Amino acid sequence: MTRFGLGGKQASGDQKVSWIHEADFTSAIQFLMDQNLEGVFNLCVPQPTDNKTLMQSLRQVLKVPFGISHPIWLLKVGAFFIGTETELVTKSRNVHPEKLLQHGFTFKFIKIKNALEDLLKK
Repeated sequence: MTRFGLGGKQASGDQKVSWIHEADFTSAIQFLMDQNLEGVFNLCVPQPTDNKTLMQSLRQVLKVPFGISHPIWLLKVGAFFIGTETELVTKSRNVHPEKLLQHGFTFKFIKIKNALEDLLKK
């Protein structure tokens, strides 16, 4: 939808988005197995982005000059029609990989724009 100009921020755009590149995800899984680590580990980059930055980066990478923002009322209408909750978009997911970093894992992609550019090449 971003390619069609619908890649604007959702609601305020300030909500945190925790993410991880697929290469870092697979490397983290391999790291956990190689180190024989057990327990709960958050697999996400150390610095979550926000919705506004995510959408802006996506537009830049796709070379889309604009993105129409989605106010909360429009998100509620869309959520109603697909049978879900708006909080999936409007609530922050501010997760940090503390245990993973404490054990020495290093990320290849920590900036959302770099990750998106790499994924677009594939």
